[in-house]
Amino acid sequence: MFGGSGWTTNHSTLQNIEAAVEFAIRPLAEFLRTFLQQYTTLGCDDTGVLLVMPKVMLELGNYARAERFSAMLRDAINGGKMALN
Repeated sequence: MFGGSGWTTNHSTLQNIEAAVEFAIRPLAEFLRTFLQQYTTLGCDDTGVLLVMPKVMLELGNYARAERFSAMLRDAINGGKMALN
């Protein structure tokens, strides 16, 4: 967290900072943990992922973007693609 600002520190200083603010950060961490555990998937960033294509169409169930993703998979399978970006 501090490295992005150019400040490098040793472990004992970081431990002292953590100990000083733990009482304020713990409730936030517990809230975020509870909030995030409500979901089965979590998107963390926009890094591209190569999806290796299945040989048959997948059952997507209640996935929010199932219709669009099904169309993309169907087109890729029918087009003989080995992977999607």
